[in-house]
Amino acid sequence: MAAKAASLDGIDWNRIREASVEAAMEIEELGRLMETGTDSDIEFGRLCELLIKYGETDKATALLIANVDEGEDNFKRFQSMLAKPEAAYRAGVASFENQFSSKLKPVRKARFLSVVYQCDPPTRFGEEVQITYDADGQMLADAYDPSSSHAVSLRLSGGVWLEA
Repeated sequence: MAAKAASLDGIDWNRIREASVEAAMEIEELGRLMETGTDSDIEFGRLCELLIKYGETDKATALLIANVDEGEDNFKRFQSMLAKPEAAYRAGVASFENQFSSKLKPVRKARFLSVVYQCDPPTRFGEEVQITYDADGQMLADAYDPSSSHAVSLRLSGGVWLEA
């Protein structure tokens, strides 16, 4: 398995150690496995469980967004946690369509909550756009023409897509 996107940076190790030294040690070990790409799906799921149990739900959600795909066991297992990001993603796509008067048709999926769309009609930025909900909860887009190397980066702010 390849190294997972995202890391355990920013979690409150002191709070976790105060609650359970054993859990902190297990999280540290599972985190090392995740960061080197040597963890199994079961170990990754266990890491997310422990993070949730010890108050790091946002970190668990970020790891899941960056590392799971629909249909995988961990996606099914934590699907309720992913409902809010999925709804935000759908709203961001709808906002893009409305703001730029263009219907988006999926071309290919890059990963969970990251899809390349064909714009019909093309926007002023190009014929395709990749819209991504990143692990930090931001909606980002790169609009471009497949035949060109030029791209315009956008971010969703307050329901409006702005050039980044």
